[in-house]
Amino acid sequence: MQIEQLLQQYAKHLKEKDKKIEAIELYRKAHKNTESATLLAEIAQELREKRAPPLLIKKVYVLAAFEVDSYKQRVFEQQVT
Repeated sequence: MQIEQLLQQYAKHLKEKDKKIEAIELYRKAHKNTESATLLAEIAQELREKRAPPLLIKKVYVLAAFEVDSYKQRVFEQQVT
């Protein structure tokens, strides 16, 4: 339980310092795919507001979808075994 709290604190610190990419990497290493997908979706939304190129926005959304798919595969494998 203590590790989870440290993970959340560090991720919060990274987000406050506007280091969302590093927070995503942290969540991915900790197998927290839903949290990393949420951050990727937030980044894509920010890019939309900044009128970034549509292809870049699409790529970020696809990365978020890959994270959700990784989560689904991991959960499915746990249920099967």
